[in-house]
Amino acid sequence: GLISRIFSRLLEFLDRDDYPQLQLAAANAIVDILCYSDDDISINTNILIEQGAAPIMVSLLSSPNDELREKALVVLGEIAGRSADSRDLILRYGVLTLILAQFNDKTNLIIIREATQTLSELCSGPLQLEQVKSAILPLSQLIQEHDETVVRFLVHEGCIKPMCDLLVNPYEAHVIKICLKGLQNILKVGEAEKNQGNTKDVNVFAQMIEVAGGLQKITNLKTYDNRKIRRIAVKILVTYWHQKEDNDEDFDDDDDSVMMSTEDEDEDEDDDDDDSGDDDDDEEEDEDEDEDDSNSKSNTLYSDSKPNTLS
Repeated sequence: GLISRIFSRLLEFLDRDDYPQLQLAAANAIVDILCYSDDDISINTNILIEQGAAPIMVSLLSSPNDELREKALVVLGEIAGRSADSRDLILRYGVLTLILAQFNDKTNLIIIREATQTLSELCSGPLQLEQVKSAILPLSQLIQEHDETVVRFLVHEGCIKPMCDLLVNPYEAHVIKICLKGLQNILKVGEAEKNQGNTKDVNVFAQMIEVAGGLQKITNLKTYDNRKIRRIAVKILVTYWHQKEDNDEDFDDDDDSVMMSTEDEDEDEDDDDDDSGDDDDDEEEDEDEDEDDSNSKSNTLYSDSKPNTLS
């Protein structure tokens, strides 16, 4: 049909690395047809996929042209959102690594917005565990490494729910650990907003985590098999939900340093330093614990969860 021939020609133009203006014009035309025409977007997206657009769009994420990368992200988001098969198609082309590279320039909020939305599409619907880890874990790491502006933006784009969902995977302790730390950083930003008087003395991000089912999942982790995960979970609950510290034998005097008080900023800073030191000291021990967790065939805490899929 006509649309098929148009897409075929436009994709040829996208291969013209020697003519970036033509590439950008072609990318704009594809986005206009997909997003702004009166035609059925599902039909047009399927036609675009059939014309071999997926690998071309993925390759454009390496372009030095910001606008071209932005358009490629929009198209990839549309492809990922069509079906599980189309999403899996672009995952097979290694799109995640290139999408995550878009966050390196945290001043380009347009690119960050489109990259986050595309990541969200990649995480929607039933996913195999390995696919979830590939998409969400780097995003959780990203939240730990970037400033408040980026964290707020990622929260706005819906990163909290999938991170909370991964807290019930019984066989991957390091997955839970990374997501917990990502949520902890989100809560820190929410607390800063509250202390600045911007949210009427409410940590809005804590409320969002509760709505996403995260509070109950974090509470359940107080009895998880991995010591460091228990410590992070208790630290979060004590700091942001003001729960009392359990008198658990696993939390000895050396662990007191990780229990923060929101009323004492100096203690909070010292605690972060102590916790960092604990991470180094316990790394070998936790790796052994993680291995034990990953080899475990049962976990009574999560007996109702599915180990291989996430809906």
